[in-house]
Amino acid sequence: FFDINGNPVASKLDELTIGITIPEIQNIDTVIAIAGGLEKLNVILGALSGQLINVLITDRETSEAILQS
Repeated sequence: FFDINGNPVASKLDELTIGITIPEIQNIDTVIAIAGGLEKLNVILGALSGQLINVLITDRETSEAILQS
């Protein structure tokens, strides 16, 4: 989990989650995210701010909102 600035956020679920860590994601050359809808805007902005993704596939309305942020 991460906040709108892309910083990791501790959660009780951390101990129960199996998967790649944020530092591991940051060491991958190409990370593609697919997310759309204005309800996902803060999550997308956090992923972009934290440099967790470098390719984003989204809809036009969301992309325009990202560019205005």
